[in-house]
Amino acid sequence: MLLASAALTAAGFIGLAVGDGASAVAGGPPAGMSSGGMWSGGAAGPSGMCPGSSLTLSSTRPDPGAGNIFQQLVLTNTGPAACWLQGFPQVSFVGDDGQQVGAPAAHTGPTGPVVFLKPGESARAVLHTVQPGLQVGCAQPGETAPVRALKVNPPGSMHSLSLDPPAVATACTSTAVHQMDITTVLVG
Repeated sequence: MLLASAALTAAGFIGLAVGDGASAVAGGPPAGMSSGGMWSGGAAGPSGMCPGSSLTLSSTRPDPGAGNIFQQLVLTNTGPAACWLQGFPQVSFVGDDGQQVGAPAAHTGPTGPVVFLKPGESARAVLHTVQPGLQVGCAQPGETAPVRALKVNPPGSMHSLSLDPPAVATACTSTAVHQMDITTVLVG
């Protein structure tokens, strides 16, 4: 129930975040783009999926309320060429030892459209986190552990980015408890 209402709230939150800049196309690259990455008319188009090494990670200030925290994770293309993203970032908490703590974020909603990013443009996904202590399996002593960062892998990338500090200082240790969920990347 928490995840369902969080998805609706996250969808509204994303609606406020969408603005000018990058472009999104449902179902794949737009018409007029050849397999060689050229747009009709000869202009260079996105060369491929954004490599994780060409992206930086930032976030908006966490927005807490009633035991739930929402924040936008922002992936910015810092590479020299246009590229694209589609799908869900992989997000997990990590402890001081760099190891994952608890379950990774569950995916909320459908996979969105392809988002094309020119150098300097950004895509966003909304991360929803439930405060520890509000879920069964995460309310008793010993069921949480300190965390120092969020580990984020952009869609389709094995390259991880780090966001320090996370919105919460402790996370549920059980992988059966889904404390976080994430939306697909959208124009940002």
